[in-house]
Amino acid sequence: MHSHVREVEAVILNLCQPGTRLDAVYHALAQAYEQHGFPNAIREHHQGGTTGYLAREIVANQTTTDTLAEGIAVAWNPSLGGAKVEDTFVILKDGKLENLTFDPNFPNVEVEGRLRPVHLYN
Repeated sequence: MHSHVREVEAVILNLCQPGTRLDAVYHALAQAYEQHGFPNAIREHHQGGTTGYLAREIVANQTTTDTLAEGIAVAWNPSLGGAKVEDTFVILKDGKLENLTFDPNFPNVEVEGRLRPVHLYN
């Protein structure tokens, strides 16, 4: 499940570019869940969005037309049955993402060129 969640997250992180609308990210997220065999996961909780002073300044959904821009922080939280991943990224001028919350000392794996945490099993 954790592998699926990291792959779903990679789809939406790749879309976090200046000029991308939040509804487009949300629809891509729904499609990614479906492609991984979990078509209802999009409706099980909020999926994240922009962040700042509030946990989520704008929660993305199918009708959110706000547009991402340089300097905006985003935090997505895709999850599936006990597996979840969430970090806070800032969209940089060149369209790259800076991960503000990832700890490189934590066990991780590379997904789409980004180091992502792995689940620690008991």
